[in-house]
Amino acid sequence: MLKIKKETRNTILWIAIPLVVSLIIFQSGLFLIHAVVPSASMQPTMKVGSHFVGNHMAFWFRKPKVDEIIFFKKDLFQNGRKSLYVKRVVATEGNVVVISGGTELDPHVKVYEDKAAYEKAPHNKDERVLTVPKGSYFVEGDNRSNSYDSRFWKDPFVRADEVEGNVLFQF
Repeated sequence: MLKIKKETRNTILWIAIPLVVSLIIFQSGLFLIHAVVPSASMQPTMKVGSHFVGNHMAFWFRKPKVDEIIFFKKDLFQNGRKSLYVKRVVATEGNVVVISGGTELDPHVKVYEDKAAYEKAPHNKDERVLTVPKGSYFVEGDNRSNSYDSRFWKDPFVRADEVEGNVLFQF
């Protein structure tokens, strides 16, 4: 029978147990999620086919911030099926978003901190003005000219209960 020194056995256990627990947690999706980026909407930050690991616990004690990359499930096509999306937060509750000009595929977006700041600025009559509701977010892909995002959706906001977490890293 193979005899293993007590120190060696303890070292193996100290490595093996956390590794097995980590794999179980990762596979369950309880705390972490692994997903693949399916489109070019987040390029150059996240390339098509790259993998990312997201943190489901990220927003248990705080809200997403502007410029943070989040992942969320939303039924964008009103077909009863929610899909997983990855986008960057551009505006949060209370912000005023003005969509105007640019091109049909890439309209310009300007964000104001609140209604008072918006009212002080000059405006065009062809603007689409949206105030982000409480507990919601306005999101865009980093590849603005190739991203189906809040600028185009019938319901342009991601609700807090649709947010699944933030992106920790990609590989």
